[in-house]
Amino acid sequence: MSSESTVLFAYITTPHIEEARTLGRHLVDKKLAGCVNIIPAVESIYPWEGKIEQGPEVLLIAKTVPSLKEALTEEVLHQHSYDCPCILFFEADAGNLGYIEWLRENLAQPEV
Repeated sequence: MSSESTVLFAYITTPHIEEARTLGRHLVDKKLAGCVNIIPAVESIYPWEGKIEQGPEVLLIAKTVPSLKEALTEEVLHQHSYDCPCILFFEADAGNLGYIEWLRENLAQPEV
């Protein structure tokens, strides 16, 4: 996939569905994500403040492009309720070019 057609998946966990919906809508409204998928029931196990925690979370997958990665990260950090939210990026190595074009049309355009 060329850099022009590269799509990133931002993998973000939230504590509950309301926050995932609010954050997802915010990212799409700001054109930092062209589409957001919300997966309402994931179970997370992780160390936090000296203890192993386990509990439900909601997974948000935001589709974006490399040029918006930093802005999306900053916006999530600003809006998220966690002290240290999970924000990870994965690159798609292939895909429907029509969908990728549609996605890019719905994202903030780089300043020239």
